[in-house]
Amino acid sequence: MIALDAAQRWANAGCAVIRVKADGTKAPLDKWKEYQQQAPNMATLMSWFGNGVACGIGVITGAVSGNMEMCEFEGRAVATGIDVRFIEMLIKEGAGNLATRLFSTGYTQNSPSGGLHVFYRVTGPVAGNTKLASIDTPEGVRPLIETRGEGGFVVVAPSSGTVHESGRGWTARTGTPDDIPTITEAERDLLHCLARSLTAVRPPVRVDTPGPALASAEGESAPGEDFNARGTWREILEPLGWTLVRNVGGREFWRRPGKDHGISAQADDYFYCYSSSVDLPHEEGLSKWRLYAMTHHNGDFSRAASALRHDGFGGVRQDTRVEYPSLPVLSIDGSVTYLPPVVTDTWKEKDLRPYLNGDKIKVEPSIGAWRNDEVRLLYPGKEHSVIGEFESGKSWFLLWHVKVEIRLGHHVVYFHYEEAEEDSTVERLIAMGVSQEDILTYFHFIAPETPMMIDSLQQHIDLQPTLVIHDGVNEVMDLHGWEVFPKTDGAAKFRNRLVRPFTNMGAAVLKADHIALDPDKKGKSFGSQGKDNGLNGAIFLLENREPFGRNIKGRSSIKICKDRPGYLKQHGKPTEHPRIMYFGEFIVDSSHKWSSNTECDFYAPNMDDDTNGELPTIDTHVSDRDKSDDDLIYDFIAKNPRCGKRVIRSLVKGTMGVTRVEDALTRLIHSQRVIQEDGPKNSKLLTVSDRVQTMSDTLESGLDQQEDETDE
Repeated sequence: MIALDAAQRWANAGCAVIRVKADGTKAPLDKWKEYQQQAPNMATLMSWFGNGVACGIGVITGAVSGNMEMCEFEGRAVATGIDVRFIEMLIKEGAGNLATRLFSTGYTQNSPSGGLHVFYRVTGPVAGNTKLASIDTPEGVRPLIETRGEGGFVVVAPSSGTVHESGRGWTARTGTPDDIPTITEAERDLLHCLARSLTAVRPPVRVDTPGPALASAEGESAPGEDFNARGTWREILEPLGWTLVRNVGGREFWRRPGKDHGISAQADDYFYCYSSSVDLPHEEGLSKWRLYAMTHHNGDFSRAASALRHDGFGGVRQDTRVEYPSLPVLSIDGSVTYLPPVVTDTWKEKDLRPYLNGDKIKVEPSIGAWRNDEVRLLYPGKEHSVIGEFESGKSWFLLWHVKVEIRLGHHVVYFHYEEAEEDSTVERLIAMGVSQEDILTYFHFIAPETPMMIDSLQQHIDLQPTLVIHDGVNEVMDLHGWEVFPKTDGAAKFRNRLVRPFTNMGAAVLKADHIALDPDKKGKSFGSQGKDNGLNGAIFLLENREPFGRNIKGRSSIKICKDRPGYLKQHGKPTEHPRIMYFGEFIVDSSHKWSSNTECDFYAPNMDDDTNGELPTIDTHVSDRDKSDDDLIYDFIAKNPRCGKRVIRSLVKGTMGVTRVEDALTRLIHSQRVIQEDGPKNSKLLTVSDRVQTMSDTLESGLDQQEDETDE
């Protein structure tokens, strides 16, 4: 009767349930085509699952189950951490809430082969079963991520025994069938985009053979060759009615004309079409030149070459478009020349439908460090600035975010224009507890002393960093001859050359700048107003309260002077300045005698305080969940002295994430309940503080004595 109860539970959750053979094939036991249109009724389920016949439980996906889709991470994907990387990508894209609804509070299950099944319903129709990502193995190409959609079905928990050839069963991981979430079509498209970006297998590329359009004289480029190098996918696809859905790490995902949801193709170096409704080769990569000739000139490559020549491609290009401010280029002999950048026509009308239809997901802060109430500070794909006077803690603020991203396994690019040597920056990272191995793997330090070359940024963009730091804005502007004040075009050049290449691929950019000297310009950067006006993220103002230094505890107030997306100011407190919000207290503590680590913390403002943010107090309230986390980890360390963080993470796997573990350890170390010591190979070993343990023993002894006296 267990199978019958489970089948009825799935049916009551709005799913079409069928029987599965118990012979290891995972195939339906009954003819099920009719049930793709009409779900079996309860009487049918009772006759199927109540007669003692051995079988498993299957659920039909698609419209009959309320537009349900199941996304499967194969066992080989889970074993290599692709499911975890996928969740991190969702968070980076500003879709942390979606990740929570799918992987934490929704229904997921483990498959017998070690895979992960994620269930959700979509507000619109779902496509058929789709392979999203694959890998090449010695046995051939195998899937990493795929879906079950219209016309598909999936075996569900608690099916077990001989239903799978291994004898193992399907088990629920999170939630119940009643917890299956409903997501929008835009959110489903995001899932598919991110999954497709993880594929390790690409279709073969059709090679462009030399011809009139690709052959060129020495020192010149042919139209096709030039278009492959300088043309854009937008120039080809948008005039044909294609819609750019999303850009993930430089990989573009496109939707064909006549369709208002789903992904039809992707493009990076080559164009790959998925849709059978488009008259283009499938399972084959096409260059820009070949796609342009096929779609705009019906495959007539000679006519396509003539059109490209007319548009300025090939040979010596006659660019009739507006010349933007030139880019200084350092030659091998040390001389500097100036080249105009290649720009595309951005004066076309914007298509507002993706935003109005909800296809564009709003970007929320999901990069960098957390405040103690779990509010993050940086927006993906946006430009941010931290300003303040000397010794206000700007460098610590930058490295605090760097540390978090490194610990999450993300690459960070750090441009330092004020220091030619890396000593001070690396020393601080090590003091903050970042391992040498992680620094070498994820931290990329650049200290430019000459103007950038035309391809200087590409090597850093290829890393796909989540965070990019520009430390010393005025210095790099001066290095390139861009005016800091009073004109605004210097700030525009800095933004176009050094910020947008990274924000366009989804990274959060955080720059350190000096504060304006004029008291009437409180909360503004030093220099032209162009620095702040064009910024599309947030501006943080640091005001020092207690000095920073070695072996002391420093503190600065953080205020928000600008928040273009608007998700941060709602968590702040008004000040006497109408446009400035008090956001909390930033503390850098290197005064611990029991630890060599420097700890950074950020406390939210006390909203009950009536000081209007000018004499801030710190709300250090610990929630019930935090206290439970602290006690769990403290008890483990007490029983396992001199254990490392990796051991603790394995203990709480599935109970709390890495961030909660780190937060709990920070609280325990700050409260002196736990001592952190240096171990072998730069590891950190944890033990319970003798002082706290003695206090605890004394308290317990006192309570025991009190009970004895009461008994007497």
